[in-house]
Amino acid sequence: MTTNPNQKITYRNVYKIITEFSPITNKKTKETECSKDGKTIYSFASHNSRTGNKTKQIIYQDNMIWRIYKYEYNLTTIKETIYYPDNTTINMIQEYDRKTQNRTKQIIYSGGITKDQIEHNPETGEQIKRTYYRNDGKTTKEVEDCNPQTRKLTKRTYYHPNGKIKTIHDFDPETGKKTKYTKFKANGVTIEYTRIYRREISRWVKISARYTKKEEWVAYHEAGHALITFLHPQNYEVAYLTIIPNLEKKHIRTLSTFACKSQFQNRRFN
Repeated sequence: MTTNPNQKITYRNVYKIITEFSPITNKKTKETECSKDGKTIYSFASHNSRTGNKTKQIIYQDNMIWRIYKYEYNLTTIKETIYYPDNTTINMIQEYDRKTQNRTKQIIYSGGITKDQIEHNPETGEQIKRTYYRNDGKTTKEVEDCNPQTRKLTKRTYYHPNGKIKTIHDFDPETGKKTKYTKFKANGVTIEYTRIYRREISRWVKISARYTKKEEWVAYHEAGHALITFLHPQNYEVAYLTIIPNLEKKHIRTLSTFACKSQFQNRRFN
């Protein structure tokens, strides 16, 4: 039996792996993974004969093409494009850091349209940002930012169909609990109101308090903004609160408790 000097056959569990090398550079050129009898092919990969880098891989299921992977290389990044069996429609694009080998980006497609994009920390591979797109595959619908150390969600931003910011939800990077909610006007820039959750109130300076038979409200002031909190009449815990932007201290005492409450009465806290 003749042995091919440029071919190596190894076995791993139930797989037979046939690796071919360039007779000139001795770099890997092809690798086939199949059953031990050679009748069932699981994957076939092509490699650059000069560098040995993988350029294409075909994954099979029941001897039919399931996915096609194509690879591109530059000085810092490895780009992996995954196609459906038609070799045209993209399923996913992934990028990797060449130094750390960690994934840095994923773009997920559905029906040929971008569905969402995930960004990763190149040093750790942990997810740091995820962007969801609308049905056109271009307009941003929602963005999630994460703490790369704790993996906790730190911010979630929602957008209107026209691409302008609708609301921003902030979360504690250690616990993942919501700390702030900001709603914007239609222009996506001007703040309509902001809700601060309980643990954040202590950062504000209390300047006014008013008592009624039904409730107590307390005003805080910081950086030109007024924080109005409404306390439960029995246990005096915060029932709900809001921020009124650009309000001077001297005007806080003239606020109508009823007017403030009526606008935000349905926005209560857990």
